[in-house]
Amino acid sequence: MTQLAILHVSFEEFCECVSINEEVIMTLIENGIVAPAQGNLRTEWLFSITAVTVAKKAVRIHQDLAIDWASIPLVLDLLTEIDELRMENDRLKHRLSRW
Repeated sequence: MTQLAILHVSFEEFCECVSINEEVIMTLIENGIVAPAQGNLRTEWLFSITAVTVAKKAVRIHQDLAIDWASIPLVLDLLTEIDELRMENDRLKHRLSRW
């Protein structure tokens, strides 16, 4: 197995990994939530493993919180920012505890 195959999945594999149908995947792509890492045609598309994680999170947000697809990129950005702020806070607490 090549390294490319390990880091990327095809469109069909992507649908299977996220456990959603092709129509929802197309909605994710249209709303800028995920994008193919490679390929011009749908049959050639390859998605990164990170895109699988993002898609799963987006689907959960959509289903659990009833947030429309167009708003999900903003929600994902805010969640990322919260994670970064938490990590920074933990680093600062650790540095402070040394004094």
